[in-house]
Amino acid sequence: MMRLVEVATVPGKKKIFAITSRGRAELRTWIRPPLPQSTAKPTFDPVRTRMSFLAALSPAKRARFVAVARENNAREIAQLRQKLRNLDRRVDAFEYLVTIAVLDEARARARWLLYVAKELRRVTPTATPESD
Repeated sequence: MMRLVEVATVPGKKKIFAITSRGRAELRTWIRPPLPQSTAKPTFDPVRTRMSFLAALSPAKRARFVAVARENNAREIAQLRQKLRNLDRRVDAFEYLVTIAVLDEARARARWLLYVAKELRRVTPTATPESD
């Protein structure tokens, strides 16, 4: 079996990983088109997943859930902006592009969470909520 990665242990228990020529060939095959349709699917979002179950909470706890999600998202956006400021686009061009995509996703989540907060103020409970 051909190895895709080689591992060397340096004194002090530090490991150094290096891609093999076979690993590089496999990587290139994985990257190039055709891309499977699954690459266009939405990314996993643990907040969006929980949203389907908000009827289990009281209106006050739903609002708190969304408020906390918005606070967490705002912190993530701030961290991503800082990361962008620290990246040198000439040296880390691809990391810069990936970070832009992640920042755009976080900004979209922020817009969506604002919409959710507004909608929850209009929604009447459809289930018997827990007591506050």
